Amino acid sequence: MSNDYETQDMAFAAYLVEKGCQISKVKRVGRRVVWSFSVPDDRLSTLEADWPSSAESRYFNVYQTLKTQIRKI
Repeated sequence: MSNDYETQDMAFAAYLVEKGCQISKVKRVGRRVVWSFSVPDDRLSTLEADWPSSAESRYFNVYQTLKTQIRKI
């Protein structure tokens, strides 16, 4: 079964797109942006489980660390 999945997490949204998921809707809620995807439940479960240990997640974490270091200068 396929449900609409919403996330405000830009990094995870980018990961879903990179893995071939299509964005079905983008909306602004106040200052936040929400991306909606239509993803089969079983595939979403797998993607969510794989995300924390993925190369994409590691890249994003290093990127955030570097941004934080720049702000401290």
